[in-house]
Amino acid sequence: MIGRVISDVKIAELRIRAQMAELEEANSELMETNEELDKFVYSVSHDLSAPLKSILGLVNVSRMTDRLPDHRMYFEKVEKSVLKLDAFIKEVLDYSYNKRVAIQTEWIDIRQMCTDILENLSFTENYDRVRFEYDGLVVSQVWTDPARLRIILNNLLSNAIKYQRHEEGGEALIRVTSESVDGSTLIYVEDNGEGIRAEMLPRIFEMFFRATDKSKGAGLGLYIARQAALRLGGDLFVRSKYGRGTIFTISLPVVESD
Repeated sequence: MIGRVISDVKIAELRIRAQMAELEEANSELMETNEELDKFVYSVSHDLSAPLKSILGLVNVSRMTDRLPDHRMYFEKVEKSVLKLDAFIKEVLDYSYNKRVAIQTEWIDIRQMCTDILENLSFTENYDRVRFEYDGLVVSQVWTDPARLRIILNNLLSNAIKYQRHEEGGEALIRVTSESVDGSTLIYVEDNGEGIRAEMLPRIFEMFFRATDKSKGAGLGLYIARQAALRLGGDLFVRSKYGRGTIFTISLPVVESD
């Protein structure tokens, strides 16, 4: 009986230690989430107020003149601020969606999803200069959450269009390929654009980080894209040579459909 009591006590101790370890891990995750939320709220309030203040200022200035050319110039600047605000709100909505909505999976045709995304991006500046290639899609379909994969691909494709090189006679190329490696589906989004400076690469997936002054977004896009990939059980990686181009790799686990 004494041996059994000792054994039961040891089992109870092990259970308590395991529960304490789980509690510490949960507490650590909660602290990390709270820090992230504080940073998010602070940056969101700033990035929302800046374009609104700009619009209000332009409205006030436009009242001081009756010249039509001046009004047109002010309207163009207001439009830019509105578009910037709209893009930021979309990023916030993607962030919220990825955090709170449960994963729902189905078969996704990679080429078709890219085609749909590019159709919505066709209004983007210099879109007509880009040639798109899909010949390297060895894996044509993936079983995953369509909304999150769309968030990832939309960010990568829109950035590839936005940060292309503007060389006379040069052709902008975006290539989407895929393959299966060691139980994972790898989707590559490759471009021959500006590329990313080496010193910027370690921080490229940080929240609110902008790798270039040309960025019009809030610095949430790539952060959200990687978080979405992690929620899918995968990850997002980047390789880039400044002035040569960039390759983003989406890694997704191969999961059998029900």
